[in-house]
Amino acid sequence: MSWMSYDQIWIGLGAALLLVLGSIACLGIWTYRDAKARGLDAGIWTIIVILVPNLIGLLLYFLIGRKQQRALCASCGGQTELGKHYCSNCGVSLVQPGMTVPSDAKHSKKPLIAAMVGMILTSLLVLGVVFGSLYAAQPEMFAAKNVSIGQTQTMRPGAWKLSFWYFNGEKVQAIKIKQGESKQITLDTEIKKGTVEAVISLDGKEQKRLLLNGLDTPYIWDLSDLPDSGRITLHLYAEEARGKVNMDWR
Repeated sequence: MSWMSYDQIWIGLGAALLLVLGSIACLGIWTYRDAKARGLDAGIWTIIVILVPNLIGLLLYFLIGRKQQRALCASCGGQTELGKHYCSNCGVSLVQPGMTVPSDAKHSKKPLIAAMVGMILTSLLVLGVVFGSLYAAQPEMFAAKNVSIGQTQTMRPGAWKLSFWYFNGEKVQAIKIKQGESKQITLDTEIKKGTVEAVISLDGKEQKRLLLNGLDTPYIWDLSDLPDSGRITLHLYAEEARGKVNMDWR
């Protein structure tokens, strides 16, 4: 049984989308209130924080926007940059009672906290959905137990390449051979130490086994006797092995 069904995966993605939208809304509310309280252009900064991706907009607001905090003139109601002694609009002295400086205490930080929590939950949920979808598509990968050191691995449609300084255990890869194409795997192997075996299973049942030590390269592994339908899985079993294994079934 799969750890997560495809229906649950879609539900998880929907929940992640709702969390993202909620987090953006909370972030926008906090930015608008904070910018307005500081005498900034609240609308512009809210748009920047919401639309600039990867929280870069929020970073810009903290690094640039908040440093542009302004003072409110008690005489004309105009806004002037902090540090100036006279109002930019009416010229009255600002060094007098009645000048107000916005304060963080005038608005709540709860929307910002909610936005941050929502983004953290979204990240965790997306990771769970990714691992769940991988498990649903290829549970054998999670069942395989192995220890590998100094390993490089490349997987793309129709090919699987590995090199390893030390590999002890099992690795699994589902493969797909299109109907009408020749059923074979081309192997280019170099096992310098230990042993490595390749196993082909169909719907979870072993069909073929091949020892990769000492093969002439390239070696053509014939799979023509396999049925046209079914889930084909390629397993690699290694015992304290070092070397490389390149496979191509395109």
